[in-house]
Amino acid sequence: MSDPRAASSVVSLPAEGAARPQPTRLLLFLQTLLDLGASPDYKDSYGLTPLYHTAIVGGDPGCCELLLHEHAAVSCKDENGWHEVHQACRYGHVQHLEHLLFYGADMGAQNASGNTALHICALYNQDSCARVLLFRGGDKELKNYNSQTPFQVQGGMRRRRAGGRAGASPMLRAHVLLETSCLLVLEPLACSGPTRSGPFLSDRRA
Repeated sequence: MSDPRAASSVVSLPAEGAARPQPTRLLLFLQTLLDLGASPDYKDSYGLTPLYHTAIVGGDPGCCELLLHEHAAVSCKDENGWHEVHQACRYGHVQHLEHLLFYGADMGAQNASGNTALHICALYNQDSCARVLLFRGGDKELKNYNSQTPFQVQGGMRRRRAGGRAGASPMLRAHVLLETSCLLVLEPLACSGPTRSGPFLSDRRA
């Protein structure tokens, strides 16, 4: 049987007061299923939830936020210990990552190798996701089970790819910039848009 995580499609509710984009057919279909009583936490044969799949396949981030709005659990993990935040960072789905963090996903969750979402950003060169995690307070000193921080992981990867020669990547430069006070002013403009007040949850599943 083929692994359902390999492909499929899946959507962001706009901020309050913002112009609301035309919903996609997929988002309307998902909304209809939820309105008819479908659970946002149904699991497939691999034990993975719809929210987990949105983190993998990306697509319209509205599906991700709709599931979170409907109280989808942010705690699913696969047989290798990968959580939703790991998958969002692996595939560079920045908006999905923002929604997951906004609704309480654990940035420090570790997979079977001890890697956090920041380690995954380092391994897959996902600098945009790394910037979001760092701005949101991700622990850049947390080590995996090989006693490596995310920045040590990325340095090792870059040396191997360059035959022993490694220059600083954008993520590593962001690490240095985070130590400066000027980033506290510049980073919100470059990173993630307006501050959100708090998760907006549906009351029908409370």
